[in-house]
Amino acid sequence: MLNIAIVGRANVGKSTLFNRLVERDQAMVSDLAGTTRDVNYGLCWWQGRPYQMIDTGGLDIAKPANTIELGIIKQARKALKQADLILFLIDAKTGVLPGDKLVIKQFQSSKKPILLVINKADSLRLRQLNKEIYGLGLGEPNFVSASNGSGVGDLLDVIVAKLPTLQTEPEVVPSIKLAILGKPNVGKSSLLNSLLGEERVIVSEIPHTTREAHYVDFNYEGQNYTLIDTAGIRKKAKVSAGLEKSSVDKSLAAAAKADVVLLVTDVVSDLSTQDKHLTEEIAKHQSSVIILANKWDLATTKNEETIKKVYQYYQKIFSHLTWAPIMFVSAKTGLNVKKIFKLVKEIYEQRHRQLSEEELAVFLKSALRQHLPSKEGHHRLKRGGNRPAKLMVYQIEQSGTNPPRFVLTVNNDQLLHFSLLRFFQNRLREYFKIVGTPIILTTKEKGK
Repeated sequence: MLNIAIVGRANVGKSTLFNRLVERDQAMVSDLAGTTRDVNYGLCWWQGRPYQMIDTGGLDIAKPANTIELGIIKQARKALKQADLILFLIDAKTGVLPGDKLVIKQFQSSKKPILLVINKADSLRLRQLNKEIYGLGLGEPNFVSASNGSGVGDLLDVIVAKLPTLQTEPEVVPSIKLAILGKPNVGKSSLLNSLLGEERVIVSEIPHTTREAHYVDFNYEGQNYTLIDTAGIRKKAKVSAGLEKSSVDKSLAAAAKADVVLLVTDVVSDLSTQDKHLTEEIAKHQSSVIILANKWDLATTKNEETIKKVYQYYQKIFSHLTWAPIMFVSAKTGLNVKKIFKLVKEIYEQRHRQLSEEELAVFLKSALRQHLPSKEGHHRLKRGGNRPAKLMVYQIEQSGTNPPRFVLTVNNDQLLHFSLLRFFQNRLREYFKIVGTPIILTTKEKGK
């Protein structure tokens, strides 16, 4: 795997950028110089490729004050030897300082490719720096704000363009991020322990035992996973300010970044308004999801009729997620827990699936025959008074993945009723067996 080292003097924002790139608060961030001492490693994915990011301590080359600072320099030099690409950070607010030039001299002799990154460039004014930036001899600067993410996507594009010429190793299996979400005391932490097969997190009947998101990397049957155990989310009116509010915010943020959300519910209790609110949050972020009916071991009856009634009840309450599969599990006994992984892999593959033009053309003909019987795919509708109007559907194409996105080309958007869009979404799901992930379908008029 290709290694990318982030280097620079203290307090230029290396750890903040590192956290932004690996998409988690992995490295400690503080205004105190020397917060980062040991080298930190994290996986970053961009354009379908994995990269290992290496966060290093702030380098004070001029006069290391103690053995700790000497150790920081030693660790940073070791990281530079591992690196295939170096990101050299400068603080836009301070500009180029003598310490920056001393750091550059440490790695310019390595002959490794270097990208100059100007951090904390939150405004156009801060980007209008003096000629010292270009006098460093590191080429065109890349302006970012690691704190809010501005320019980071563009930086990653530059990194990808820079790296293909380097010698690569076989790529690792990507890690599927699973966020465990639910209100307090539905069994989220018990589920995490059951999935891992060990007591990794504290389980208690006291609400809000879990105060922050726990990230656990592991491998199951050759597939890498990152499990994210989140804090129990109560109604806003009941959430206290401070620590609980912060943990709830982080829980929702973690769920939004996950590949698949495991929504845990208590199957032996009635679903609540808060359960429904969580489904709305999931739908808002266009997340893939599996609904887990947990504590199934406590259900008094488990026959087909009971299962059918639970399905109907869940789909009625969770109207935003009628396409989400429901699994009956017991985190306490392990019932059906390991089966979750197989369904997660299937959902992940469908979420990232790219359909060909030929597949979509065949699908469209089939769908039009089913809903629009006319040979040319015309649909007669009324527009203004009694004048007939024809909706013509020309093409469907895939515009993106994660989640799958499609565009339907028609002659007139105003003739397209929302029920027809819903019809195409449902047919896409059935025809291509798209499981557990939303389908985004938009339209455009031909020629526009």
